[in-house]
Amino acid sequence: MTAGGETREREAFRILTELVGESGPPPIAYPRLSAWLAGRPAVERRRGEVLFADGDAYRGAVFLVAGTVALRKTSARGRALILSVETAGRLFGEPPHFTGEPGYTVSAHVVAPSRIIWLTPAEVDSALEEPPVGREIVANLARKLQYFRHTIFEFTLIDTQRRLYRFLHDLARSAQHRNPPLLPTTVTLPISKLELSQLMGVTPETLSRSFEALEAAGALVRLPGRAIRLRRWAEGDPA
Repeated sequence: MTAGGETREREAFRILTELVGESGPPPIAYPRLSAWLAGRPAVERRRGEVLFADGDAYRGAVFLVAGTVALRKTSARGRALILSVETAGRLFGEPPHFTGEPGYTVSAHVVAPSRIIWLTPAEVDSALEEPPVGREIVANLARKLQYFRHTIFEFTLIDTQRRLYRFLHDLARSAQHRNPPLLPTTVTLPISKLELSQLMGVTPETLSRSFEALEAAGALVRLPGRAIRLRRWAEGDPA
């Protein structure tokens, strides 16, 4: 690489890494709820199953023991948008318990083989009555509101490349339980690239171009399958 090309690459990477200098919303985790549910049998669910659909009557919350579930919203014109990707150790489907709405306002789609624990409305009440568990559930509900506020900000003011880099950075942060995560590191996409484009609110072609631009900038290296290696720069040199 020429000196000029290397300088441009480093500058592009510097701009990207500035994005994650200010951390996003705190990670969402439920260690107390997980301990409270210890010993409860989990139910297997296959990829493609719908746990609940938008408009279904509320019948409790779901704790994801293992796997991946996408929460989706579909417009009247049939365009699907993934609002969030739930991974192992997360609770979802609980907002109607607090808002009093009669049904779910999103659909929950299993995108990887999963094991779940259903909590009936009565069991959600019981969990809330346990002070440490209840505070954890409420605190994470507040974090989800922070997440959506942050998402609206990013959709409005940040381009696709930077939102994609933020998503990958947050994957690494969640996997390592560190903020910021240690780089370089390899992350694995929990969803397909089509589903990721729905999460990002862009076309698959736009997502592909963003990956190419990030790779050209030295921010990442795409590996076989869904694996992606995030890179770092130490004293101006690539790791």
